[in-house]
Amino acid sequence: MEVLPVFRTTTVVTVTATIWARTLPNRLYDRAMAIGDVFTRHPASVGQTWVQHCRFALAVSGTLTLAAVAAAVHALVPALCETTASRAVDRLHAQIHGLHDADAGMVEPTEFPLA
Repeated sequence: MEVLPVFRTTTVVTVTATIWARTLPNRLYDRAMAIGDVFTRHPASVGQTWVQHCRFALAVSGTLTLAAVAAAVHALVPALCETTASRAVDRLHAQIHGLHDADAGMVEPTEFPLA
């Protein structure tokens, strides 16, 4: 008759803690790389570093904010800022798509009539 070894609770806890402690650095590294990938995958796909992409995206955000303010002013007083927002959007379109898409041209206001 074979006698099975008797494990005490402290032995199981010690073995488990040892295995966990040995794999912790690998798990932390994997997690850090996954988090880093969130910040670098898209900028790399458009040929930019994270800093370059951040600077460009913040500039776009500022331009769109100013265009939104101009559009709001135009909504209240139609004689003011008549083309400011549309010119800002056209410039952004050319900046973003001009380098990537040869067919990306300015949109003429008559192409999309409201009525």
